[in-house]
Amino acid sequence: FVDLYPNKPIHLREIGYPSSEALKSSEEMQAEFVVHAFEAWDIYKDHIPLLSFLWLTEKSSSDLDAFGLYYGSNLKILRDMLGSLGFRHADETEKPALKVLRAEAKKRGW
Repeated sequence: FVDLYPNKPIHLREIGYPSSEALKSSEEMQAEFVVHAFEAWDIYKDHIPLLSFLWLTEKSSSDLDAFGLYYGSNLKILRDMLGSLGFRHADETEKPALKVLRAEAKKRGW
């Protein structure tokens, strides 16, 4: 994006990485994504004034039902993706990505 739009600010308003094993992912891969997102932001901070992770806590089953209606799909793969984007489980137990998010933010004085 920076190469395509070198003179425009880029706002990454909703980034995320699902942790669902059904998507051949994991909580560890999600945590690694957070590290890489911050590393890329460090490189391009002058071009990217905003980077925001989609949500911290996974959505409830009823929220996922609503997303299914919104997107017009009840595909399991969509639920697996949307349902595993949070850095905490729906019961609010933490996933490794939340610890990494805190550490990466602290490294930058936030």
